[in-house]
Amino acid sequence: MLVILIAAAVISGGCADKFRDSKPAMMLSGSDVSHYIAVAKNDPFADERRGAVQRLGESKQVSDPMVIETLIEVATNDESEPVRSSAMLVLDTTQSPEACNAAIAILRQDAQLKLPADNASVRSTALNTIRHCVDENRVSVEELAPSVALAGDVVAKDRSRHVRLEAVRLLGCFPKREALDVLISALSQRDFGICYEAEKSLHRLTGESYDCDAENWRNFVSKSANPFANAPNGSPQEEQTKRSWWKWDS
Repeated sequence: MLVILIAAAVISGGCADKFRDSKPAMMLSGSDVSHYIAVAKNDPFADERRGAVQRLGESKQVSDPMVIETLIEVATNDESEPVRSSAMLVLDTTQSPEACNAAIAILRQDAQLKLPADNASVRSTALNTIRHCVDENRVSVEELAPSVALAGDVVAKDRSRHVRLEAVRLLGCFPKREALDVLISALSQRDFGICYEAEKSLHRLTGESYDCDAENWRNFVSKSANPFANAPNGSPQEEQTKRSWWKWDS
């Protein structure tokens, strides 16, 4: 009899979970969200934790403090890179200041672990989140200033090309001399994509174009009292859409 009761409870629980997972996002209740928070934090299977994170991202309660706190915890501490990346992606969609701070903390944490081959997608997502924070004015540029040094370390040392590309794009958001120095140094990397994105970021910051010639860029910066004086107007996205590799005078 006891075995039958246990089996019935397991079947009942499984059916309840399947019903919950099939619910339209708009119908997810507070108890459903609490369930997914528990799964995201505690389930032994990475696929289940990632699925719970994604369901939290679909819910109307995604911006609630408890959900954001959960996403930060998972993005920072989960042992699975795909789960951490999913949590960081959902955090970005909340457009919250907490997402910006968490992204910086995650970059700093991964740098301190000194495991540049691991968690590449996590670092890439964090860098992209910080860029969104700047472009959408979620927090002040000054609050995000620590990310300049972190991005500079990524450009110089990270073994993931994709992560370096995201770091170069991010540096184009910061009108700071240290950002210019890193971007100009990046022009010497033997990677066309890195050079291309570095030139775009330099143009975004200064309005100038030197066809990936690092020496000409250094001459311009050394002779300019304010290298950012002629930065293009308009949104960063519009500026980058207008330009092409062959024509930078738009």
